[in-house]
Amino acid sequence: MSTLQHRYRRLLRWYPADHRRHHGEEMLGVLLASASPDQERPTARDRADLLSGALKIRVRRGLHAAGRGWSDALAVAGLLAALFLAAQQIVGLTWYLSFSDVGVSISRFLGSDVEVVGDGEGSGLLGVFPTDAASLIGYLLTVIALAVAVCAVRGARRPAALLAWLYAAGTLAVALAPPTVGEPTAPLLEIVVSSLLLPVLLAGLTFGPGPRRGRELLGTRRTIVVGVTLTAALFIDSQVLDLFAAVPAGVVVAPAAFAVLAGLAMARPLGRRAALLMALPTSLGVELLQPLVETADGGYTTSLAGPPTTVGFIMGGEYFAAVSTVLAFLVAILWAVARRRRATAR
Repeated sequence: MSTLQHRYRRLLRWYPADHRRHHGEEMLGVLLASASPDQERPTARDRADLLSGALKIRVRRGLHAAGRGWSDALAVAGLLAALFLAAQQIVGLTWYLSFSDVGVSISRFLGSDVEVVGDGEGSGLLGVFPTDAASLIGYLLTVIALAVAVCAVRGARRPAALLAWLYAAGTLAVALAPPTVGEPTAPLLEIVVSSLLLPVLLAGLTFGPGPRRGRELLGTRRTIVVGVTLTAALFIDSQVLDLFAAVPAGVVVAPAAFAVLAGLAMARPLGRRAALLMALPTSLGVELLQPLVETADGGYTTSLAGPPTTVGFIMGGEYFAAVSTVLAFLVAILWAVARRRRATAR
């Protein structure tokens, strides 16, 4: 046995035993045939392909062993995470309008006394969007996020997964970059919020049944409604209410709306499993990312609303928002359960 063959066999041991019995020799033959005559070690690409393939097979078998219910829940959660990612990035771009010529004009039209300071009006790309390094990275990741959502809705699993991993790499690069206090940090903050669901997104698109299965379970109409509702609710939460009212309603409406949807969905086993898959990484990520958000925001406390299938994790001490969200969730789930019982009694 040659050295290269021995090393390939060691990599193939990561695959389940029955898979090696049926496909091991065939895989080894293909690998050896594609190797160069003087090659002694597997290439980095071969190592990555073999290890990722083994991981996918083992994860999928684990999901299958856990039951089709959890597998379907991962498909739905992955699709919802893709929609949330796109909605969050779309709404994040509107943040700049509050500090651009457009936002100034709207505020003045509404009767507000606005004074432009700093670079003045007309700064940035088209007089609207900042062109600092963090903002440019944010724009690029926004385009990638939209592409992930489009591919996921269309059921194109492989392109959606590749783009999702590219987005994750970009998010990691932004997170590791030292933030500059006092500079525009909206792209960073939007990326931080979206990254809470990255584990669900990557798992759902890479290891689960795929977004096509998620769309089959949700239905095309519901998938469209969820995407539009997410975008509208996030926009109302971050822009409209903050513009017209200096009350905590701006941090209540979107989380409460998400809580209602979560309560209705959790009346069924599939909804409960999908909600759990999305809530776990979010609840852990909020606490881990809070120091990063405070640093990037110049020391100010920032409120971040949770994803659509969570109760809404509110930071910054807005207990009123948290209590309202929890109550909305409880009312929705109790109403949904009561409705199902009445339907069953008939």
